[in-house]
Formats: sequence, C-alpha cells, structure tokens
Amino acid sequence: MTKETTYKPNETYNILKSLVEANDAIMKAGGVPVSVSLVGTPGLGKTTICRELARDLNRDFFKLNLAQLTEPSELIGYYSKEYGVKKGEDIKWVTENLLTKCAEEGYEYTGDVRTRPCPPDWVVSLQEGGILLLDDYSRSNTLFSQAVMELVNEQTMVGWDLKKKGIQIILTENPDNGEYNVASMDKAQTDRMMRINMVWDAKDWAERAEKIGLDERLINFVLWKPETFENKKQDGISASNQVTPRMMDKFFSLVSTIDDFEKNLDRILLFGDISVGKNITSELINFINKKLDKLPSVEKLIKEYNLDTAKAQLTQCCGDYEKDANNWKGATSAILCTRLYNYMRHHSGKLTKDNIKQYLELILHGAFSVDQKFLMVRQTIGANNNLTSILASDPRFIKYMTK
Repeated sequence: MTKETTYKPNETYNILKSLVEANDAIMKAGGVPVSVSLVGTPGLGKTTICRELARDLNRDFFKLNLAQLTEPSELIGYYSKEYGVKKGEDIKWVTENLLTKCAEEGYEYTGDVRTRPCPPDWVVSLQEGGILLLDDYSRSNTLFSQAVMELVNEQTMVGWDLKKKGIQIILTENPDNGEYNVASMDKAQTDRMMRINMVWDAKDWAERAEKIGLDERLINFVLWKPETFENKKQDGISASNQVTPRMMDKFFSLVSTIDDFEKNLDRILLFGDISVGKNITSELINFINKKLDKLPSVEKLIKEYNLDTAKAQLTQCCGDYEKDANNWKGATSAILCTRLYNYMRHHSGKLTKDNIKQYLELILHGAFSVDQKFLMVRQTIGANNNLTSILASDPRFIKYMTK
C-alpha cells in the first residue's frame, strides 16, 4: 500500500491559498468550486490555518462544527408550510401557529397553501466570497455527512445555494486510524473533495510561532530538542498517553506567563504534570538548567543592541566557529540561525534599513558555521526582494549566493 503524502501546516496554508485562487477562476467561469478536507490529529492547527488564510486574503470566515449539530435542519434548512389569509384588501401568508391569532384579528383563511424554503441562520450570515469551514466532518452524524456530500458537490440545499455568494468550502477531519471516534468515509464521500493529510513538524511550528509572537524561550526549546516532539507526532498522535499538539500549546501558554523560569521550576513541573507529562517537562527543566532559556532575544539582536553588543551576545552563547571550532556550540548556533531567519521573514516589513543591515552583518558573524551562513543567505534571498537587493550589493555575500 502506497504511503499517503503528508504536508506540514505551512505547506497546507500555501496549498489552500492556491486552491482558493483557482476556485475564484472556476466560479467566475460558472463552475462549482473544489472543496478540500484537512485530515490531521486534534490540535494540529487545521482550523487556525483556515482562519489565518481568510484573514490574510481579507475574506469572511465562518466555522460550523458538524459534530455539535443535533438536527439535520441546522445544516440543510427546512420547508415551512404557509397559509394565505385575507382581511379586506390585505392579503398575507402566515404559518399554522398564527392562524388562530389572525382569525381573532378579523382575517379569513383563503384556502391557499404554499411551502417556503427556510435556510438555516448560518447561511444567511455568510458574506460574499467567504470561506465556510465545516469542522469535525468525520465526527458528525451520518445524516449530516450525507448532506455534506451534496453541499460540496452542488453547493445547493433546501431552496438555497452558496454559488450566488461565491462561497468556498473547507472541511476538517481526524484520521480514521483506529485511535479516534470517527466515521469511516467511503469512496463516494472522498471522491467529492480533495484531501490534505497534515502532520506536525518542529521547524514548521517554530516558524508559525515566530509569526504570531509566541514566547521565544519556548520556540528555542522546541528547536533545541525537536526529536522530543517529532517522535510523538510525525505519524500522528496515538491515544497511549502521548502529548497532542493542542495540549503542548496549552502547556506553553501557561509556562509563558512565568517571567523567570529558573525561580519557578516547581510551578513549571506542576503545569507539566497536568498537561504534557514528565518526559517533555523534564526536557524543559534540563533546557533551563543549561541556561538556554536565557539566549539573547532575536528582536533585541536586530533592533535594540548596537552591532558590537549583538555580536558579543552571539559569541557569548555560541562561541566562534572561525576562531575555535572545537568549543563552538553548534546546537545553540542552529537555534539562533533558524530564529533569525524566521524573525526576518515575518517581521522585516516593520524594520528600518539599519535593522536590516544589522541582520545581514550578524549572518556573517563567526557564531555561525559556513553552512549556516549559506543557509541563511539562501533563505533570505527567497523571502524578500528588498533583502536580496541589499545582499547582492555587498561582495561579502556573493560566495554564499552563488555556492
């Protein structure tokens, strides 16, 4: 059996962005947009990615959790029977429960009956060109999953459709691997939508954490021991007491409220004991004992310190590969190498020209190996045209750009 291709959250984001753009063209030509389902473990960030995508594309976002619906009408709507009543020249249509009241007000029943489609409230709330997220598709009742098949295939239901508003549908699922209480999907269901199998990845997580401004001590921690997390998550989270991405994020949220880790180890142990367990908590304590939670702030290295101070900070925590490779701290250097690039990728638009020049000078510092310098230069070239033009104008970077 061929192993399914898996995608990291950032890769998934880029695929979704391309899909949304393609669907715009499909709908403009009169076609039905292609839906996609994100398949991954709980807490992986499936919903967050969709929300970020809608925000970045300036589109309305509406989430409907299918597992929380109890009546089919909440998803598909219903038909309402109405009765014609008349008082003089005044004719109107009312539901059966209002007939008595209308009779008391002098209205007479005309004998006319009609049915009127009533879409659910969430359909009325959808904004044109928006993204509709049908969350927990695989956990929904069979009645709802059958309705979703029609919705993603035709975008129509009881007297209403989504095509007029240009709505695009994304679904989320947990994997059907025996570890989750989900409904199995047959070919008729899976053929109606594309599927993206998502997995957790430490470097991918670190990049997204940089983007949203997560506590950098914890970003450094994950980059320091990525195997601690990846071994548990690479092929999906099992139900055998292994930490989930969502629980890891909750633990990190609690720990990030602590200003001084070293003085609050008992508190960290307490938070860890009720969330991620002893293995990850012990690794974090080890990280703190090695003083790695006190690595220099990447933002300060670029924006606040003068160049000499920034270089001294790098030398102090990493050593100097060019002058003393034997005592150079490669693991620490690798953390800061990744952090510097990720910071520039997501925050370069808020930096001054002097900040950018300082970043470029730090790339050349002896705290980084030749391979790391090459990597940062190549990544910087791919991330920002403005940075590329500055690099290209400095002969010191040419060898790294053309290697």
